[in-house]
Amino acid sequence: MSSYSIPRRGLQQEIQAIVKRYIIDHRFQPGDLLPGEGELARQMGISRPSLREAMKVLQTIGVVVTRHGSGTYVGSLSLEPFADGMAFQILIASQQSPEPPQDLLDLIDIREAIETTRIRQVVGLHSCEQLREIEQLCDEMESMEVGAGAFGDLDQTLHRAFYAPLDSQVYDEFVKVFWTISNATIRPYADQFQRDANAEHRVIVDAIVRQNVDGATDAMRVHIRNIANDLRRGFDADRLREDALKIEEVS
Repeated sequence: MSSYSIPRRGLQQEIQAIVKRYIIDHRFQPGDLLPGEGELARQMGISRPSLREAMKVLQTIGVVVTRHGSGTYVGSLSLEPFADGMAFQILIASQQSPEPPQDLLDLIDIREAIETTRIRQVVGLHSCEQLREIEQLCDEMESMEVGAGAFGDLDQTLHRAFYAPLDSQVYDEFVKVFWTISNATIRPYADQFQRDANAEHRVIVDAIVRQNVDGATDAMRVHIRNIANDLRRGFDADRLREDALKIEEVS
């Protein structure tokens, strides 16, 4: 009998745990190709349909990645499932409240704590090529028209470029989390944010180029806090428009 056999009740949670233990026991690494479904089921002593269902769940949380025509691989570090779920919940909350959801404001506070800490660590570590990249990104963002859809993508690219010398996959995943949630919830107020962000990014970039640690940290703090301020102003404007419409309907 396989050492991975499970009780007959065959709960999906147990099968998922078995798959994860199999990956660890066999020292598979992120990106490694797993045995085919039939061989994997045989080694674990479980049915192929049960394994298939478990793999579907494990794929949604990033433990494995299935590539059609290629096979199933061990997944890499990713916070995407968490980000998608949180963005959805915050978006629902934002539609039911005249104020920005507290969860979203808390997330912005967390982002401030992380980015102000990381910017202090990275100033002075950029290569000449990396400095040119962040200056070029800043120039490109300033040249874009207000309301341009690609601004958010460039914004994320710039912030990831700020911390490139630290080469941290974990931080890179946090950046993706922030932007996944921001794109879902802050986008309606993006025009005001874009105007503010361009000026704020330039101050950050100039401080990095001058290797001014305190200047870069202070500029980043102002930038993140202004995101929350723009969000509040956006909600206030929405509320005023709704109140005006109600007055028109009554009159």
